[in-house]
Amino acid sequence: MTPERWQRIGDLFDRALAEPPGAREAAVRASSDPPDLQDEVLALLRAHETSEGFLEPASLLESGDQVGPYRIIRMIGRGGMGVVYLAEDSRLHRRVALKALPPHMLRDERFRARLRQEARAAAALSHPSIATVYALEEIDRQVFIATEFLEGQTLREVLAGGPLALDRAVAVAADIAGALTAAHARGIVHRDLKPENIVQLGNGAVKVLDFGLAQLDAAIEDLDTVSRLTDSGALGGTPLYMAPEQLLAQPTDARTDQFAFGVLLYELITGRHPFGGGSLPTTIARVLTGDPDVPEGMPDQVWQIIRRCLQRNANDRFATTADLVAALALKGTAFGARLPVPDKSLAIPDGSLTPPDKAVAAGWWVTHQLIVFLAYWAMVWPAWHVHPWTGRYGVITFLATLVAVIVGANLRLHLWFAARTYPGELAALRGIGGRLIRAADFAFSLIMMATGLVIAGDHTGWGALFVSMGLGSALAVLFIEPATARAAFGNEE
Repeated sequence: MTPERWQRIGDLFDRALAEPPGAREAAVRASSDPPDLQDEVLALLRAHETSEGFLEPASLLESGDQVGPYRIIRMIGRGGMGVVYLAEDSRLHRRVALKALPPHMLRDERFRARLRQEARAAAALSHPSIATVYALEEIDRQVFIATEFLEGQTLREVLAGGPLALDRAVAVAADIAGALTAAHARGIVHRDLKPENIVQLGNGAVKVLDFGLAQLDAAIEDLDTVSRLTDSGALGGTPLYMAPEQLLAQPTDARTDQFAFGVLLYELITGRHPFGGGSLPTTIARVLTGDPDVPEGMPDQVWQIIRRCLQRNANDRFATTADLVAALALKGTAFGARLPVPDKSLAIPDGSLTPPDKAVAAGWWVTHQLIVFLAYWAMVWPAWHVHPWTGRYGVITFLATLVAVIVGANLRLHLWFAARTYPGELAALRGIGGRLIRAADFAFSLIMMATGLVIAGDHTGWGALFVSMGLGSALAVLFIEPATARAAFGNEE
């Protein structure tokens, strides 16, 4: 057997092992590998599942074992790609969830590096709906992630009891979308969003887990090392929640998570998969070529959001996850969903955390920047047209107007652009440019009113135009701008 064939067998074995036991055979048969190679992988899986440790060079940890400062209490979860223990941190006297590689992967540096990447990806995020990473530990040549211990049920376990009520489903989805927005603002794409990776706590809050397949943007400067172990064109994830581009091993981005989000929201409301409940190959074929089942009784406002997330072409989905958050907040109130949910938060375009209704205010703030940009530049030609009527200082007045427009309008355009393309940088940009914009606004208002008053005697119409523009911009800078900023961001520089 050639090394290449062994590599293919190993890759398919690892992917199948990451699935629940009952879904492994279907995952193997759904692969594009030859049938004889699939048969070999299935034989290895059967041996692995029945030999109590076959392919496992080391034992699992047991209650009472000591791993560095951590005392193992019990195992709380096990999958193909990781084992999670409840442990006591003797240094801080708190319980943690300690994630390690399964014994059969301990010697594989690829998986050790992937576990490190998962820790770095999650540690780069701070959001109430993302599980907190406490530490990345390397003890006795093993890699561990210590995270907050979450007492609750996965959404898969919740769904075992039936679909959620509509308002509850949308509230849960809003929290998940907020977590995704925070991740995407830092250049992190989850790529494995599914009910098993989301925990509902006893108080109803939800937490997104498992960034083991995350795609990291190489532009992230505050991650010490960005491992492209799961790059934008690599196949990885859970097939039933993978977007078409992910299934086809094409480049992925934040919009890939939107597809999984659409599947998840559909399941929360209906209790079933939007592309049918048949075999795995049949469902994948429908994802790639068909359309989702139109649900009965689902409000059209919600269905339109889900339908847009489930578009086969990523360009037809929401431009950003912040737009998805805003759509959920805006449409949710139309059918009676209880948004915002107390003690929850959503990320808005600048990456800050605010209640869901502020996402709408943030959308208005962004639109306001574009409106002012257009209005300011629209006054450049009138200012040039009337400058001969303003006496010996006409040229100076026009140049002052031009400076105010260039500073105030162009900086606003930059904020508008950043909010739509680089939301994580918006807060810093507002701080840097805020004072310059306000100074330009005041100057523009004063120049407009002064020009209007000077020319009003001989040119009443033009005078009225300039005075009204000056008063309007003064009202905007004194009242409208601060109000929209407070509504959107909760503060005003």
